[in-house]
Formats: sequence, C-alpha cells, structure tokens
Amino acid sequence: MVARPHPPPLPSAEQKRFLRIGLERDKVFAALWAGERRIGNESADDIALMNKLAYWCNAAPDVMIRAFLSSPYHAQKDEAHKKKCQRADYLPNTAKNACDTVYSTAITDYERWQQSKKSKSDHVTR
Repeated sequence: MVARPHPPPLPSAEQKRFLRIGLERDKVFAALWAGERRIGNESADDIALMNKLAYWCNAAPDVMIRAFLSSPYHAQKDEAHKKKCQRADYLPNTAKNACDTVYSTAITDYERWQQSKKSKSDHVTR
C-alpha cells in the first residue's frame, strides 16, 4: 500500500454533502450505516463502516468519528460495545487504520472527474 497524503479538511458543509452522496449512492455504505452487521464480529463490523467513512469523509478522522457516533449503526450497539467506543484509543485507532488503507477518497475522485471533464471539454473546443 502506497501512503497517500491526506487532503486538507473540507468545510463542514462539504463533508456533509459527500456523506449524504455516499449514503444515497453506495448501497453497502448505506446498509452498514443503517446497522447491518455483515461480518458478525463487532470490531470487524466497526472497521467495515469506518473504511467506508474513510472514503466518503475524505480520510478526515475527526469527521469519520463524529459520523460513526451519530450513525444508526452505533445507536444499535449494546452498552458494552458503546462503552468500548468511548475508550480514548478505540475510535481514533480504528479511524487511523481506515485512513491508512484507503486508496482514494470521494473528494479525490470528484476532483479527478472534474479534471477529466474539463480536459474533454478543452479537447472538443480546440
């Protein structure tokens, strides 16, 4: 895995926009967000959601953690697992692991798409 530099934080409205788009367009992300437990192991299911959040929240750990804690997925956890999420190290480490393995982010893909669109437009007008 090649380490990619993390993009600068986006303003909150932009982060929310990408999160909303992800929930509308990414069926796996929407299912995890809603509380689907695909693996059946609490920690593995946590990282599955956090991996999706790394993409849609543009590898911004603080944004990812806030989204995770506000999700229906987290709301459905039992008290023991909610307590685990409150540990000072658990969610930051989970978010860091997700960020370290994300190949691309929503903003990176969006900017690449915009550039591609612009290049095609420039090519047509020549």
